[in-house]
Amino acid sequence: MAETALIVTEKPGRRRRRPAPTTARRGDRKGNIPRVLIVAFLLVLTLFPLYYLVVTSLKSSGESKTNMFLPPLRGVHFENWLRVVPEVAQPAWNSTVIVVGAVVILLAIMAPCAYAFTWHRFPGKERLFTVAIVTMMLPSILTLVPQFILVKNLGLLNSKWAVILPCVAASVGLSLYLLRAFFSALPEDLVEAARMDGASEMRILVQVILPLTGPALITVAVLTAAAVWNQYLWPLITLTDPAERVASVAATFFASNPYTASSVPVLMSAYLISSLPLLIIMGVLLKYFMSGATQGALKG
Repeated sequence: MAETALIVTEKPGRRRRRPAPTTARRGDRKGNIPRVLIVAFLLVLTLFPLYYLVVTSLKSSGESKTNMFLPPLRGVHFENWLRVVPEVAQPAWNSTVIVVGAVVILLAIMAPCAYAFTWHRFPGKERLFTVAIVTMMLPSILTLVPQFILVKNLGLLNSKWAVILPCVAASVGLSLYLLRAFFSALPEDLVEAARMDGASEMRILVQVILPLTGPALITVAVLTAAAVWNQYLWPLITLTDPAERVASVAATFFASNPYTASSVPVLMSAYLISSLPLLIIMGVLLKYFMSGATQGALKG
């Protein structure tokens, strides 16, 4: 009788919710263990060189030979960093100026270009966009010689412009692709409403579009900054003046310099200090870079 009363009081067509079996949840957790271990292993492999760089730079010369992988056990030697600052300050500054110049020029050119490719119609629009995308597939070594001759004829050798302008040209395809993908995700009615209010195209871009596409701009800036900073071959052949040497090229001279190569900790300190500006930039913009890259992948 109790069962019959229970069945009558229940609403027709409604079923009771049964808790998920605990065995299934435990099986899912066990299945995630190999994935977590693989990700952790790859993360350790990625971060271990940076860890070794930092801990070695804080050791003495003797301890670096007997204690290779553990943190400093005989005291922290910050004087290693101070010894290499005069050697790496100028190359790090040169790289920072080149990176900032390339990023600013690239965004100032590509933001209006992406705006035109998104909300304007003109002859050959899609063909030009395809040509810009194709440039991403060209190996840089293919244009090395003609690009060097062009820079030489323009009289830009041993100047920062010899690196800034070619890096901006090499980043056109990727930046146009990313910015157009972000701009296309915005509602077209927003642009049309601004036009009906009498706003100029430049005002629409600066006051309407760019504030809404901050992650896209940051994504392009971070990708460009990392690519320009890690340039090696091109700055090596265009900036032969030691005063114009960049950090990536100067790093190869540290090992042959008796001042910095006298001990491994001093050498590691030179590498660390020279890359510090890029580490700061990436650390500050990492959050916005990841959110921007994810949105671009979903919206594109």
